[in-house]
Amino acid sequence: MARDDYRPLAFYENNLGTIQNGFGKFSEGGEHYFTYNVGNQVYLISEGYGSENARDNGINSVTNNMGNPDRYIYDVDDQGNHYFSLRAGNNQEIATSRWFTSADGAQTGAATLRGGGTGETTAFEGDMVAAGGSASINIAAAAPAGPPKEKKKRKKRKTPKKPKKEKVYLQQGDYPINGVNYKIFRSGNDKHYFTFHREDGKTIFLNADVRGFETENQAKTMVYEVFKYGPVESNYEGKETRNGKYYFYLKGEDGKNIAKSFFYGSVADMQSAVGLMLGATIPGQAEADEAAAIAKREEEAAAAAAIAAKRKEEEAAALAAKKREDEAAALEAQRKRDAEEAVAAAKKKEEEAAAAKEAQKKSGLDEYLHCNEYKNKPKASSYEGFSSFEKNGEYYFALLDNNGKVRLRSQAYTAESGRDNGIESVMKNRSLKERWSVLEENGKYFSILKAGNHQEIGRSCPYDDKASAGWIWGAAPAAAAITAAATAPKVVKSTPPPPKKVVKEIKKEKAAPAKAAPVKAAAANASKERGCAWLWWLLPLLLLALLLWFFLKGCEGCNSAAVVAPIEEVVEETKEAIAPIDTIDQETKAAALEAERKEAEAKAQAEEAARVKAEREERERALEAERRRGGNKSAGF
Repeated sequence: MARDDYRPLAFYENNLGTIQNGFGKFSEGGEHYFTYNVGNQVYLISEGYGSENARDNGINSVTNNMGNPDRYIYDVDDQGNHYFSLRAGNNQEIATSRWFTSADGAQTGAATLRGGGTGETTAFEGDMVAAGGSASINIAAAAPAGPPKEKKKRKKRKTPKKPKKEKVYLQQGDYPINGVNYKIFRSGNDKHYFTFHREDGKTIFLNADVRGFETENQAKTMVYEVFKYGPVESNYEGKETRNGKYYFYLKGEDGKNIAKSFFYGSVADMQSAVGLMLGATIPGQAEADEAAAIAKREEEAAAAAAIAAKRKEEEAAALAAKKREDEAAALEAQRKRDAEEAVAAAKKKEEEAAAAKEAQKKSGLDEYLHCNEYKNKPKASSYEGFSSFEKNGEYYFALLDNNGKVRLRSQAYTAESGRDNGIESVMKNRSLKERWSVLEENGKYFSILKAGNHQEIGRSCPYDDKASAGWIWGAAPAAAAITAAATAPKVVKSTPPPPKKVVKEIKKEKAAPAKAAPVKAAAANASKERGCAWLWWLLPLLLLALLLWFFLKGCEGCNSAAVVAPIEEVVEETKEAIAPIDTIDQETKAAALEAERKEAEAKAQAEEAARVKAEREERERALEAERRRGGNKSAGF
């Protein structure tokens, strides 16, 4: 049965009537109700019944089950009020209790209904008004009389009787109802006592312990116990003496006697005296108490909500702080990972570079960039015939021929100044024939230019054959051709040609030696195979020279400026241009010089194989020394 099936407690209290202990019955609105009261307080309430018979059956069920502790169910409502319900043998709820402020209060109330079998008492709660009327406490019958006792004679006092101390009243006050008051005094034996009196001054009872209390405060404490337990009728126990007198005890916590009355001549007088002490709650007080309890609970709930909100805020702040710490830790961990990855990547790159360098060394392609890296680079601003560029923080240059073709590549320099020193070294040594050589590595041929200290300062792109790698700087041969043409008096007898035309012819002749180099190399190889067979191709040259002489002879009277034109002979084997010659003697002399050159070249070739290993080691030592001075650096082919 839900708590909502009952009416408010005030509804039952307003219909309490004069029933102070036991069942009370009333009807209202066509429904019938009952209560069970203790000390003029409502302890049990019923739901509304449709008939009086049904209500009376409910009363009988309560009577049958009220003494069984197993029939009580304790609970707390949504507002925090403690109560208990009484159930029948079929577990059906037949009544419910009033509200109590604590679980202990509900347990004590249930014990009261069970007849005090546990020795417990009930404290009064709430504001008090007089219950009105006499009490109806239980009276225990007197013990059966025993055999009469023999009276002993009193001995006469031999010493004079000490004067008795006077009684001293220390405190007095009022009980809440019926004009009852109390007094605390110190007796002549220096013990402390209390008494409660009617409005007319007659004593109702005094402290149960006739030995009294040692201190005034102890007596005052027991007075408060009377205020607490006195208003409840079930806390009283009546007694009858063997001579037909009546008295009662007021019991406190755990059934301990608090006060004992004087003797009364009749039951009615005793019940009337107890009735003066009984109280009841003020009508409407239950609602006020309930409102106060609700307000208190709301206040406590608001305080709890504030505490919960603060705790939640603190938890949120803690979570936010932890989140920030976690994020900072994650960022730091990421930073460490990035740093480790960067170190690993740098190490890997370094290892790859070292591996590439080692592979490059093993492949014999030397320590230069690929030829394509040197092509189409900007011309050096301060050095004609050179290009320069920067790659990956390192500096390079290339030597170009008149057609802009890359003839020499440089290694890497760590600074521009080192690169410029390398360019100047090339300019200084490129016109010296002895500084040029051809190197063979892994089936490829390179034209090498070295400085005076035998350090390599430039290298050509790789060639498939040695003849193609025999290119050297053409400035010296071109100058020789110009000198030969200028000193031929039989060929040029007119005024010198304009400077512009002379420069043009010089450029044409400068290209001839560069092309003749591979021709001469090829001719040298051929001479080794055919001996003196090369003299046969001189005959066409002699015929051409003779025709040229007749042509120039016939033009001696011309006024126009004579221009020396290069004479080219196409040789089927080499298809290269040959520098012009004037006479057979000059050609013979040139052939002799060529034979000497071939002989020297053959000797150089014979020695070259033996020197390759030594030169490579020397070059590595020179490169290491240059690196230490901030010069060129390994760069790859």
